[in-house]
Amino acid sequence: QDYKIKLSTADNASVDGSVINFDGVNDYVSVNGLSGVLSTGDDFSFTAWFKTGFTPTANYKHALFSAHNSGSTNYFRLGTGVYGGIFMDHGGGNKEFGSGFNDNQWHFLSVVITGSGVTSVRVDDVLVSGFSNAITPWSSAIRYSIGQEWDGATSPSDFWNGFIDEVAIW
Repeated sequence: QDYKIKLSTADNASVDGSVINFDGVNDYVSVNGLSGVLSTGDDFSFTAWFKTGFTPTANYKHALFSAHNSGSTNYFRLGTGVYGGIFMDHGGGNKEFGSGFNDNQWHFLSVVITGSGVTSVRVDDVLVSGFSNAITPWSSAIRYSIGQEWDGATSPSDFWNGFIDEVAIW
């Protein structure tokens, strides 16, 4: 089934054609229309093209996509980490695997999590192994963002610094 999701950019994220250039300071896209669409136990897929040269000070501080409750509980976080690898937390802890994806080149990211929690992450069609299997509590998430994650009810943080294009979530 297809869902229509209203996207709204925060602040002045610059859009060049269909690519969004996030400044790493305060730009993000709210996709709260996903609230109530995804349920715990659903299969989940996320794909996007990304390009960055940024190295965060901690692996969770460069968020490409995230899901949260109304406070500061992180249900899903995805981005690049301190080694330029893929960072993901969806109930299996803050983990980073792979390296060198912060090389200012375009990369295609694919994340698939089955309803039973089996996780597959690929970059440029190469498996990035090591991520824990865990069931993501989608039914409890009400705030979804591209380009940042929440550290409280009103505190967006850990902004993406780079480009994101062709995001698909299903």
